Amino acid sequence: MLNQARKLQIQQGLNNINWILDNVLPLKFPDNHFSVVVTRFSFHHLIDYEKVFEEMIRVCKPEGRVIVADICVPEDKAKAYDQMEKLRDPSHANVLSTEQFASLFEHALLTNCRRTSYNLEIELENQLNASYPNQEDRQKLRELIIKDVNVDSLGIDVKQINNTYKLYYPIQVYCAEKTNN
Repeated sequence: MLNQARKLQIQQGLNNINWILDNVLPLKFPDNHFSVVVTRFSFHHLIDYEKVFEEMIRVCKPEGRVIVADICVPEDKAKAYDQMEKLRDPSHANVLSTEQFASLFEHALLTNCRRTSYNLEIELENQLNASYPNQEDRQKLRELIIKDVNVDSLGIDVKQINNTYKLYYPIQVYCAEKTNN
C-alpha cells in the first residue's frame, strides 16, 4: 500500500507527504502533534482498537479532528459478518457494531461529533478477486454471500441484479474535534 501511495504522490506532484511504516501501539509521535488524525478501513483489522483510538486522540492537537471511517454493522449481524470476512481476509479481527463505533466518540476529550454513512457497492466477483482465500474458501465465501441475497444476515445487503451479485458494505464515518482540556 505504501508503494502505491508513493506512486500516486509522484503522479500528483505532492512534496509535503511522508510515508511511515510502523506500529500503531504506541504511535511514535508526540502528544498534540497533528491537526487531523484519520484512519480509513483499518479498525476491523485491529485487535485492540480502543487503545489505537486513544493513541489517535493523544497525537491530535487541541481543536484538531479525529476521523474514523470503517465498516459498521448492527450488533446482531457482527458475528456472521466476522465469520464471512475472515474467510475473505484472514487479517480481519472484528467488525465494530454501530453501538461500539458510537461509544468510541463519546470520549471525554472529543466534542462536536458528526457522523455520516454510505453504502460501498462492490460486485461479488470483483470482491473475490480482491480477496485472499484459498480456492476452497473462495467457493464457500461465494456460496455464503449468494445465500444471503435478500436475507441480510451478514449485514452487507446482498442483491442479485441480472446475473451478478452486488454487495453493499455499510460504512460509518465519524469526525470529532479534540477539546482544549
